[in-house]
Amino acid sequence: MGALAQKGYLVRAPDKEQDERGGPGVDYFADSARAAAQDVANTVNLTFEKLGIPVDEKKKLKPRLQRVKNPAAYLGVWLF
Repeated sequence: MGALAQKGYLVRAPDKEQDERGGPGVDYFADSARAAAQDVANTVNLTFEKLGIPVDEKKKLKPRLQRVKNPAAYLGVWLF
């Protein structure tokens, strides 16, 4: 959360929900938010690396376009 806040992202407190079907990723809801979703994914992946948290290549965060209604600048980050 700290690394994202330092970059200017507004980060809400984590919740207990899990994306059991889609797995880890950064959901975005408008094409205009793809670059931000990629930046968030890169930031989180790098933070895990710096902290020595091993992450399987399949579980690294990647941006994912979702076709549900949310504000264009809203991103959903799913870690597990």
